[in-house]
Amino acid sequence: MFFGNRVKEKVGQFAYLNKEWEEIEEDIEEKIIKSPKQIRSLNILHENDGIHILDLELLSDTTRAITKTLEKNGYIEIVEEKIERNLFEHKDVKRDKPLKLTKEQDVAFDGIKQAIDEKKFAEFLLYGVTGSRKDRNLFATN
Repeated sequence: MFFGNRVKEKVGQFAYLNKEWEEIEEDIEEKIIKSPKQIRSLNILHENDGIHILDLELLSDTTRAITKTLEKNGYIEIVEEKIERNLFEHKDVKRDKPLKLTKEQDVAFDGIKQAIDEKKFAEFLLYGVTGSRKDRNLFATN
């Protein structure tokens, strides 16, 4: 049974510039930073500060070694952060219309609904073959 949007917490590594952009540009001009890959990474970070490290490496066509070198030399900082996730963010989910209950399901539903409406504790056993979606059929009409 699925209730809500429970998603396991996920963390990832994010890269941030660790120096002012003007200082980085100066180091590029003075050839302190010579590697085209390092320069690409820094430019992408300048435009997208706080980018996931995998995205940075993909967009700049570089490797973890380049990223680690930039971190070692103090140009970037790599921080572990919680990743906000929404399972349905990029999904076009169309709502189903409630299914028509069978007579037996209708009787079971009415009994459970009455107990809920009257705030009475009661136990109910729903019988059906495994995988028949007893829980979804019951709550889909509510």
